[in-house]
Amino acid sequence: MSQPRLFASRRDEGQRTHDRVHYSYPRRGPHMKRAMKIRTLRRALKRAQSYSAWLRNAHELDTLLELDRWRRSPDSNVYNAKSLAEHISRLKGYRLSGSIGALQEFLPESLYQNLSALNSETLYRGAHAGTKDLVVDYFKEAVEGIDYLADTDNPSWSEQEKLNRFRQAQESFGRTALLLSGGATLGYYHLGVAKALWQEGLLPQVISGSSMGAIIASSICTRANSQLGSWFDEAIFAPGKSLELQGLLDAAKTRSLLDQTVLRESLGRAIPDLTFHESFTVSGRVLNITVSPTRGRQKPRILNHRTAPDVYVIDACLASAAVPGLFKPVTLKKKTRSGRRVDYLASERWSDGSLTGDVPKKRLSRLQNVNHFIVSQTNPHVLPFIHASSGLGPARRLATVTGEFLRGQTKAFLATGRQLVDGSGLESLVKSAESFMTQDYGGDITIHPSFDADLYIRMFSNPSPDVMARFILEGQRSTWPMVEQIRLQTAIGRALNGAIARIIRRQQRP
Repeated sequence: MSQPRLFASRRDEGQRTHDRVHYSYPRRGPHMKRAMKIRTLRRALKRAQSYSAWLRNAHELDTLLELDRWRRSPDSNVYNAKSLAEHISRLKGYRLSGSIGALQEFLPESLYQNLSALNSETLYRGAHAGTKDLVVDYFKEAVEGIDYLADTDNPSWSEQEKLNRFRQAQESFGRTALLLSGGATLGYYHLGVAKALWQEGLLPQVISGSSMGAIIASSICTRANSQLGSWFDEAIFAPGKSLELQGLLDAAKTRSLLDQTVLRESLGRAIPDLTFHESFTVSGRVLNITVSPTRGRQKPRILNHRTAPDVYVIDACLASAAVPGLFKPVTLKKKTRSGRRVDYLASERWSDGSLTGDVPKKRLSRLQNVNHFIVSQTNPHVLPFIHASSGLGPARRLATVTGEFLRGQTKAFLATGRQLVDGSGLESLVKSAESFMTQDYGGDITIHPSFDADLYIRMFSNPSPDVMARFILEGQRSTWPMVEQIRLQTAIGRALNGAIARIIRRQQRP
């Protein structure tokens, strides 16, 4: 064997490189193929055209990364695996043996004991295609237990008493809401989020919208569920012409740059001219639109079929989308008993709802008994922080800490500013800025588009059909990784809703 030389020639170095590549490549081959396959699957997830295709690739990627082992393993530091398995066994045993009394006593106790842990975000970040099989099995058995109690004759409960019990359970459990933020043209992304949820039967009954989100929410909640399939496939939102700047005289009079007429015409093509009460009757969904007051002593409002039943939805959308400086504030309109359109609170003017209540969680909790919030967030000043905080590890923690620090500093700065302008007439402006910058913009589940500078360029442009299709598909793709989490975390509420609906139908039979 030749001895190594201190100074090797270029030919020797080239030969060693050739030998290393030639003899090492076969040993690296399987690893390289696996890495290439993983990259291919990750690209496929980002480019998927349907949820079924996305889920198929997610399962394959989990297998390659051995994340399917994590799903099959019952162990977790979030819940007690042995206790959860015992609960599944007891629920199934009571159901199969027909032990109605034992099941109706144990099921609420089990849900109360387990749901907090099983809703932990950690359980839905361990794999791409879903959470642990044991968690899925628990929710499946709990839903089957609810269905069994609702549909099985119970000698101790009449149908009316059964209905009352299930309504009490529904009230105690709470509701899920979808909250659509503002965000100008970026708000078309909400269409994709709603479409993805609707296609999987997961679109909540309670939907809230602010500014652009109010327009999307209204378009959904003024249509029957059977109409949504064809409607989601139609690009009906693009206005016939772009929003136009007003003349200098009109702009000075109205203190706004854009003519509201074109926006109203666009809304008239997208949204049926219904009141909030009429929209609830048509769709069965609870539409909530946030509006901000222009008068200092007025409070922000949530308009819905209970708080403003006779107010026209289109006028509420105009108000919620009236960004100060761009559009003039709006006087809401209502429908009288004789069918006339008249002013509602004639002395009040209303503007952009996202200024004071982009995602009004506290008010929805109080008004609609909502305790689970799915937020679709497209506000441009929020997206960078939400995108960073949706990652894992140190990057997520850093983004969270940075966001909290900036929010705190902004709040302190604006609070000082409010004191400085006290008595100058600018207090309401500073207060609105404080609310806009420091409010909580996330939810229990927050869905958002990828942080892409190109989206910002298109933010205030009139979207072409191709651009709109891109927004919708991006919304769907951002929602698909959350679908199984949403499916499980809303399973009990949806089961209770279904049980109540079936009991009512049975009562209405002749």
